[in-house]
Formats: sequence, structure tokens, C-alpha cells
Amino acid sequence: EWFQRFVRSSPGELAAMSRAVGREVADRCTSCHSRHTFSKDEARDPRTCGVCHTGPEHPETDAYLNSKHGLIWKVEGDTGRAPTCVTCHMLNGNHNVSGIVIYGSAASKVENAPFSRENKRKRELQIRLCSQCHSERFAREQLETGDKVYGYAQAAVDEAAGIVKGLQAEGISDLSDIEQRIFRLDHFWRGSVWKSAFHGDLIGPMWNGWYKIQEELGFIRSEATRLRKLRLLA
Repeated sequence: EWFQRFVRSSPGELAAMSRAVGREVADRCTSCHSRHTFSKDEARDPRTCGVCHTGPEHPETDAYLNSKHGLIWKVEGDTGRAPTCVTCHMLNGNHNVSGIVIYGSAASKVENAPFSRENKRKRELQIRLCSQCHSERFAREQLETGDKVYGYAQAAVDEAAGIVKGLQAEGISDLSDIEQRIFRLDHFWRGSVWKSAFHGDLIGPMWNGWYKIQEELGFIRSEATRLRKLRLLA
């Protein structure tokens, strides 16, 4: 039954389903601590996070494993020399894994500059955390690069949305192909590019994010031009 709902759903319905499943999984202790053993070591292992946080929609584990931190963890194991997911997302055992996160998976209304008071607090917390191993200057530069990447990705989504609004204002309503592309642009590639950047992935922001963003946006631009020409000929 769930599969039939899945294949018949619109892009917007799929996004809502994904968020609902994510909330349900996050509320279960056994999502990270499997039954019978309830092992802390298992829950702290990045591969446990990767059961859900993988693929274009949630590439956090893929991005971590492609980073220098992830490389050290893969080679040395959990020696403490490299942070893992829980180092940043479960500070002092706090199970609010988004407590340090400024940007969200859904389109965010966060202002890049200046940050809100709450987001400034989170940024300084991020700086203090990274500065345990890195210089404060390096930590701030890396995080500000992530802010810029987020801004570039969001600007692409905003441009695509503006194209759709313009077409609708001109009375062009057959936008199914463009809507599919916007769904992938917003729900997959926008998140991939900035999440990869913030997790220190060296290749993800380009090949798993920005390349796809430009591909989708290029189609949307050309399809909008084609639809406008057809309308003039009608």
C-alpha cells in the first residue's frame, strides 16, 4: 500500500512524506540503538547515521565519509583524532541533533547576513567546537564558505521559482516538466551542495550538487523559452 502511495504521489506530496518519515524515525530510540543490546558504540558509529542520511536528499554521511575527517575515521577508527557525527550533532549527549544546525533541508528563511540572534549563537558554538582542533580563523573561514555555497544554491532555486511565476503570470499552465526539475533542484541538489560543503566533502559540492543544479536550471531556462515561443505561435 505504501509503495502505491509513493509512485502515485506528486513531488510536493513526496517531500511531505519524506519529512514525516524522518520525524518518525528520529523519535524512535531503536533507530540508532538497535534492540537487545542498546549499544552506545553502535549509535555513535557514522554508519548507523548512514542508514537514513545518505543519497541526494540527505547526503550527510556520504559527505562526511568523503571528507578528511571521514578519511581519518575510516583508516584509524574511532580514536578521537577525527570528529564523527555525534561530536557535532550530539554535544554533551544532547539528542537534539539539529541543535547546532543553522540551515534546514526545506527552503530556509534564514538571512545569511546578519544572522538572527539564535543563529549567531549557533555559529559561535560551531566556532568553539571546531576550534578544539583548528584555529578560530580557519574554522570561521570554512563555515563562511558553507554560507556562501548555501546562498548560491538558494539563488538557483529562487531563479527557477521566479521563472515559474513569470510563466504562470503569462497564462502558461502546462509546466509539468519544469515542476519535476524544480522538485529535484530544491529537494535534492540544493541540499546536496550545501550539506556537502559544511561536512567538508572535497568533491560533493561540485559533482554531487552544483553540476546537477546547473543542469536542472539550464533545462528550466530553455523550456521556459520554448513554452513562450509556442504561446506566441498559438
